[in-house]
Amino acid sequence: MSLPAIRQYADLVRRGVGNEEHLLTLLRQHRDQVTAQIEQLTESLGTVTHKISAYSRQLAEGATGPITCTAPQSS
Repeated sequence: MSLPAIRQYADLVRRGVGNEEHLLTLLRQHRDQVTAQIEQLTESLGTVTHKISAYSRQLAEGATGPITCTAPQSS
């Protein structure tokens, strides 16, 4: 959560009852941002894992020249 959002959240909590809808909106926005970050990180992890597999396979096969790696296939 960004610092401005944290400040806004803390302010709403301090104000007490009657701000629940605003709090829910902030939390839902944060959840959506975290979900998007997880999706990006999952994609990055898949790419790194693919490269590790490709490089490992080529080394195991006795590659002596430059090791190459193609982009992973999208699902």
